[in-house]
Amino acid sequence: VGFLVIVPCLFWFDVKKKSSMINLLVLPATHLEKFISRYLLLIIGGLLLCVASFITADVLQWIYYSLFNPAYGGLAMARINFYSLHFFRFNFTVNGQNLDNYLAYAIGCMGPIWFHSVYLLFGMLFKKMSWIVSSAIIIVFFILFGKSVEVGLFGSVEILAIVVLSLLVIFVIFNYVMSYKIFRHIQVIHNKWMRL
Repeated sequence: VGFLVIVPCLFWFDVKKKSSMINLLVLPATHLEKFISRYLLLIIGGLLLCVASFITADVLQWIYYSLFNPAYGGLAMARINFYSLHFFRFNFTVNGQNLDNYLAYAIGCMGPIWFHSVYLLFGMLFKKMSWIVSSAIIIVFFILFGKSVEVGLFGSVEILAIVVLSLLVIFVIFNYVMSYKIFRHIQVIHNKWMRL
């Protein structure tokens, strides 16, 4: 999951030279088609890469243990107990108040999507070290949010959850739209650090 959240910083992984940027820009497709195709290539390719690496590592582990410790044996994938996935329950407690389970699940699902959109936005914007800049922005955001909760700006935990969920949805939409707008205005020649 962490790989799929951070992978949008690699949006420009194959566009290192001016000639490859020209090839991308003169491709006979709309900007939206180019953006979606690169995005899907990145996400689906990243997902397939994660699955392939997991299976390869698991098979290599199985071969190793089959040769050197035959009593252990078996693939790790076969030993996953899917009934133990109940640890994905989200339990948020703020100032001694527990959050409703549905709101906790909604925030727990929107959080990685928000991370993904932030990494995509800053991956589009910055040429170098975009994942470091994205991570720093996220850390500052969490510090400021933690201070606002600590001060008690929100009356109850339900109000806090609704505000957080609303802000996450708004920021996700904003980040994806801005990523596309940055992609539309991309140029072949740009400065050393930013793509504008």
